[in-house]
Order: sequence, then C-alpha cells, then structure tokens
Amino acid sequence: MIITIILIFISTTISIIGIIYGLTHREIYGSKISVYLNNSLFLFFGISFFTFFTLSSNIYLSKEIALIIWNISLIIWLISVALLNAAHSFAIEHKKIITFSTFVYSFLGGISVVLLLSPDSIKIIQEENNYVFIFQNFHLLMFIIIYNSSAIIFMAHRYIRNLSNFRDKKSSISLMILTIPFSYLIIIYSIFLITQNIFVKNLYLLSYLICLILAFYMIAKRPSLFFELTNRIYNFIIFHKSGLLLYSYNFETGKEGVDSFLKGPILIGISHILSNFADKKEQLNLLKMEDLDIVFEYDNKFGYAVLLITNRKSSIIEKGVQKFMVKFSELNKENLIEITNSSKLIDISKFKNAKEIINEYFNPYLIRQIE
Repeated sequence: MIITIILIFISTTISIIGIIYGLTHREIYGSKISVYLNNSLFLFFGISFFTFFTLSSNIYLSKEIALIIWNISLIIWLISVALLNAAHSFAIEHKKIITFSTFVYSFLGGISVVLLLSPDSIKIIQEENNYVFIFQNFHLLMFIIIYNSSAIIFMAHRYIRNLSNFRDKKSSISLMILTIPFSYLIIIYSIFLITQNIFVKNLYLLSYLICLILAFYMIAKRPSLFFELTNRIYNFIIFHKSGLLLYSYNFETGKEGVDSFLKGPILIGISHILSNFADKKEQLNLLKMEDLDIVFEYDNKFGYAVLLITNRKSSIIEKGVQKFMVKFSELNKENLIEITNSSKLIDISKFKNAKEIINEYFNPYLIRQIE
C-alpha cells in the first residue's frame, strides 16, 4: 500500500507541475488548444488513470470496490488514448485534429464501454498480494486491443506521411522521441491486459513514469513542438511605402536578403499596393502565389508594411506579425520618421534589429538542423 501511495504521489505531483507550467507559460505554445490538450493529458493520464489503475489491484480494498475502480481506469484509459491521438494530430497540422481516426476511436471506444458495463464482463480474483482482473467477455478485450493498436498505427502513419513536410529535422526527431515511448507504453499496457502478469505491470508502471517525465521535459523545453510542425514560413519582408525594401529574411535558408523568385512582378505589385496605403489591404489578393499564402499587415502611422509568405495561414502567424510590428515600430520610430521626411539616401542597415524581433516572435518557425 505504501508503494502504491508513493507511485501515485510521484505521478500526481509531476502532472500538477505540468498543468501549472502549461497554464503559466501558455503564451509560448501559440494556441490555447495545445495548452488544453497537454493539460488534459496530464489530468487524465497522469492523475486520474494512474491513480485508479494503481489502486485497483490493492487487496486492502474490497473486491467490489476494486472492480469498480478497475473499470473506471479502463474508461479513463480509452479517453486518454483519444486525447493523445488528438494532441499528436494537432501538433502536426491544426486543421486535422478531427480526422478519420476520431471516428474509429469513437466507434471502438463506444463499443468497449458498452461491453465493459455489461454484467460479468470482468472477473476479479486474488493472487498473492494483488487482485487480478480476468476478461470473461473476450470481445471486450479484443476491442480494447484493437483500439490500442489503432492508436499506434494512426500515430505512426501520421508521422511517416508528414515526414517530408516537417519544418526541420530537429522538430521531426523531437516528435519521434515522444511518439515511440508512448507507443511502447500502449503495447506494454495491452500485454498486461492479456496476461495480467505482475512483472509486466511493474514494467508498465516504471515505463509510465519515465514517459511522464519525458513528456513534461518536452513540453517545458520544446514548446516549438506545438506550433503545427508542418506549417512553414518562407519569407519575411518589410517595405516602406516609398517602395524601399527595409529588411528581408528567408526562413528556409536562415539568410537575410531578397530571393530571386520575389523579384520582378511580385515586387512591382507590392510597391503598387504600398503606394496606395490609404486603400484597403485586400488589394494584396491581386498577388497570386501557387500553393502559398500571404500575410500582409501595414502601419499607416510610420508608413511601412510587413509581408510574410507561408504555406498556410494561421492565427498564430498573423498574431506574430502584429506583435512584431508593434515592437519594430517602437524600436525604429526615429528611423522610420526620418525616411518619411527625408529625400536623402537611407541606410537600411539600421533595421537589422528586425532579426532579433523575428527570433522573439517566430522562433518556432526557424529552421533547426541537427549539428
């Protein structure tokens, strides 16, 4: 009983710290949904499931209570795996959080719960110092195993399918480091459900705590994992309304300067829009780039605009551009006024501080290669 309490205390403590950390640092995860999903996993996986699962085999409880606790742990497990799948899917592409896998989980999970609540689906017996739970309803065990197997298959397929679309190798490896241990955890749990072997259970509990610590480490140290790993930014450009290029940064190469594909008609079109700042920025729709989205914001007060080219618009990127402009205007107020009021040659090197602001607001989108 003492060991059980210690294990529950460790898991609950780590989970509570993870939830508090997520809430107090929610701005670094970009999306509120990421924070909600991570905290839900800590709540269901780290606190609820682990507590009920660990307590259920304790012989200090009556068989009736132990069986109820075991059944509750199974239901929480099904919910936790579905949340894990949602978090995995959301990390790769926000718009695909609800996918075919969601339907599969709902179908298999629903059938499993119905079978679990039917009379005599599970039998409890005492072996030495533990309760053992025998699945008398083979279909219940089968559906739970299929459910668990589906989770691993969906995560592996989703990862492999998007492997070439990830922003960089480091993000790809970081996600793999999370995916493999949790897949292993699901396998060990499934083996335990079938065998009810005490060694497998202890192996599962140890593996579970290691995965929990790893998850907290990744959430604390790798917040870029939650910025839609397939969402890329290609170019970030700052123009003055006179048509002067103030700064340009290429996210793919990590270099400053304008790429050749942005020259010519694109620059002419942008300059035309900038020369008519009084008009609506929807004019930018006249600029078409195949398979790319354009985020365009301008500042009437200081007469400059920011153009960002991405493979897919998102609220995170748009808010990042707005925050960038607030700080850029604050740091370069005098230089921007000087450009507007002066007919002399302008030293655009004064705007190199834009790189520091990009690092601050778009850090998750910077390419990170393995050294």
